[in-house]
Amino acid sequence: MREHRSNRAFTLRRLHYPRFADNLQHQLKVQATDRADHGKGGFERQRDARSEDRERRAALISWADGTLRLSAYRPVTHYTGNDARNLAMRLKRSLSGGPPSQTFASSSYMRRFRLRFVGAVLKLIRENSAAGVRLVTIIPREWRIQGRDLPTIKPKQYLERFRQQLIRAGLHETDGWFITFLHGDYDPNHDTYQLHLHIVMTDDLVPVIDRLRLLPAYRAGDPSQPGYVRQPIRVLGLSNPERRVSYHLAQAFWPSKPSYEKDGVWRRHPRRQRIPNPRLAEWLMWIDRQSFGDLLMLRGCRLGGGTLKVQG
Repeated sequence: MREHRSNRAFTLRRLHYPRFADNLQHQLKVQATDRADHGKGGFERQRDARSEDRERRAALISWADGTLRLSAYRPVTHYTGNDARNLAMRLKRSLSGGPPSQTFASSSYMRRFRLRFVGAVLKLIRENSAAGVRLVTIIPREWRIQGRDLPTIKPKQYLERFRQQLIRAGLHETDGWFITFLHGDYDPNHDTYQLHLHIVMTDDLVPVIDRLRLLPAYRAGDPSQPGYVRQPIRVLGLSNPERRVSYHLAQAFWPSKPSYEKDGVWRRHPRRQRIPNPRLAEWLMWIDRQSFGDLLMLRGCRLGGGTLKVQG
């Protein structure tokens, strides 16, 4: 096993276990489908996370053995069968009830991480209620990449690119805090990933985000072409914080969302499915190599004393 690549994600003891008011197990309840809230169920159950890890182990073993299914796309050559088998072995740890491996590739680990991290964000919002909070989604058209290129992608470079855009838009002249999470989804019809950002931020920073709309990367483009994004920048107020914050920060997986054309407009199916192999196994091996600092960027707040604190 490549030990230097193990346990990169985030040490959970850096954050306290959330109290009742900020605990998604208690506060995130099952709801009827709500389009604005992106759905529905309560906080993921432990047995469901373990079941997902079984599916992921099977995908990795299938990839390693060459018995691929569900996709016509060829696997990349950046990973080896040993890479896949080693990760599959690490995912097995939680299936018998033991603590999961410290990797974002594990659904069981992500359940624990989301519980603590989103709980810390909810506490930060509640304890600084004088500052209004917005939710932002950023989808740069140029962040659409070919499936075979994912292993070469360094997410920290994308976060830094975005930070430099914010600086040019006046970030340093503005107060407030934000937490940015890099996410992605997969289009099996074109074998592409669309990287994007989810942000929880204070109202002070809305003018900075608005200035980004002038950049070519955030223009909608031709609606008939693959990769069309109707709203490259979307800003929402904060309602139902448990559900919205848990969606915007640290989602447990990247979904597969097929594309299609209707009435001359390129669209993405709203249904979220599991990425098909071989891309699923490759995404798992890629996300396993990422750390907290690779996927999340904080400004105006910091981790300390088992929680998130606003920097004075």
